[in-house]
Amino acid sequence: MEIMNYSKVSNTLKPRLGMKRKHIYVLLRNKIIGVDSVITMCMQIHKDCDCEFTFMLFEHEAFKVIKKDNIVLSDAINKIGSLVLLSSKRHRCKVFSKIHAVFFIIKMIVKINYKNSLIMHSGGLHVKPLNFITKFIPLKRIIFHERSSYGRCSYDAPETFFNCRQSQDEFESDALPYQLPILNAGILIGYDKLWNYFKHTKAINAKHIIFDDSRNGSAWIDFIKNRSSEYIDSELDKYLLNQKSKHILIIFIGRIQIDKSGSYIKSFIQMIDEISKTVGDKVPVFIKPHIFADLEFIMNCISKGVGGGKINYIFTKLHPSVLASRAAISFFIDNSTVINEISNLNVPIIQCLYVFDDDDKGILAQTSKKSDYVITKKTDNLGVIINDLLSVDNPPAVYRKKQGKFNCGNLFN
Repeated sequence: MEIMNYSKVSNTLKPRLGMKRKHIYVLLRNKIIGVDSVITMCMQIHKDCDCEFTFMLFEHEAFKVIKKDNIVLSDAINKIGSLVLLSSKRHRCKVFSKIHAVFFIIKMIVKINYKNSLIMHSGGLHVKPLNFITKFIPLKRIIFHERSSYGRCSYDAPETFFNCRQSQDEFESDALPYQLPILNAGILIGYDKLWNYFKHTKAINAKHIIFDDSRNGSAWIDFIKNRSSEYIDSELDKYLLNQKSKHILIIFIGRIQIDKSGSYIKSFIQMIDEISKTVGDKVPVFIKPHIFADLEFIMNCISKGVGGGKINYIFTKLHPSVLASRAAISFFIDNSTVINEISNLNVPIIQCLYVFDDDDKGILAQTSKKSDYVITKKTDNLGVIINDLLSVDNPPAVYRKKQGKFNCGNLFN
């Protein structure tokens, strides 16, 4: 089976006058990362194929987080389609909510079978209760896509094994799971040619599409570049009145409240101390915490780090690609997948992994190869590094647009 590479093909199915707009239903995982990983590809398909999207969620909390707390992803979804909630919490009456969900699914199945529509998933149609849908839809109308644009590197079950990437043309005999996972799809989209699902025995007759370099899709880059200043200035106006800065600092922090060793907590406090002493309140600091982080706990850590000094900070929910547009520096105290995104945009990365005694050395295992600076001691001159990076006139972010158009014929022919 020939694998079609996004960057090397042209658009072969342009919409003609009078044609009904094509439609794709996207079954999302009940996590923000599920939206973030697929939105760049969906925006590109929308741009190149004149295709509208309906994103579906079955979990009320995830729906609420996207609609109310994540303006960037919410705006991106609204630009190319809509987000619908199919949950018992959609309405006060649970029975009415279930009836609504059933009728929505029936209507969707009819459209997929008899109109120019498809359904896309990252595994939701492989398991109960939604796998029953595949009994009423031809496989050629089902798209299965890779979960993460950066891939996975560990596995503990057949499903996770096939979600990894492997360089060998053939599987190693001792690595191949005895029981192959279900594959309900006639179209496979991977973010890398090494995605193992391309080698699944049931994928031999499926269409294989590679959407590599997905974070640099032209539709996504245009959206971010056009909206970033508006998003950032809006937060500055709301939280830091009269402070307009061409530079910002960004800090990404996980759920440090669950750190039993205390190493990450101490590293965060020491990092805040250095930033406070070096920058003070001259440059706004945007802190993006994990969705389940304890903000009150983080605020207490910040107070300890600042001491009698000053710092102007905002807890933000803006997308990393937006924050990067004006960031002079990014700070991490652990190894996050966000490092890949920030590194891709050329923003300097500082990892603060302070080792105070022998018991703290385990924190060094979180060192990322993509970090520009790794700070492990108080004597590592973090202040000098910060001042040097802040001395540049313009923010260092670089948005690289990938070339080429999505081959719409691979989806709709």
